[in-house]
Amino acid sequence: MYILYAVAAFCLLYVFYHWRTASLRKDKEILEQTVKQRTSEAIHQKEEAEEQKHIVEAKQREILDSIHYAKKIQEALLGDEEHVSKHLPMHFILFKPKDIISGDFYWTLEKQDHLYIAAADCTGHGVPGAMM
Repeated sequence: MYILYAVAAFCLLYVFYHWRTASLRKDKEILEQTVKQRTSEAIHQKEEAEEQKHIVEAKQREILDSIHYAKKIQEALLGDEEHVSKHLPMHFILFKPKDIISGDFYWTLEKQDHLYIAAADCTGHGVPGAMM
């Protein structure tokens, strides 16, 4: 009789062991699928972020190129320091933009023995203010 109980207990343990092993194997497969799916999503998001980064960098280069071109225009519009030196030998011009271009500008005009000098500030209006 004890042998029958021992065989029954062994069979129950054997069935429980295989059931538990199968359950763990199934859980492992589900977790592996989840990891693969999330890894794939992460790779896709990374590629998308890199693509957007390249687009932003290209746009930034375009904007900076435009601002540098605006700087050249601004420098051309500021006038010639030699023109001021001719009329005001003891002068100085301190022009140090905070950024690439400045909202400050000066302008001179000589007309009928008069020298007109204008100094203005468009600070706080960004690039459009600087191009005023």
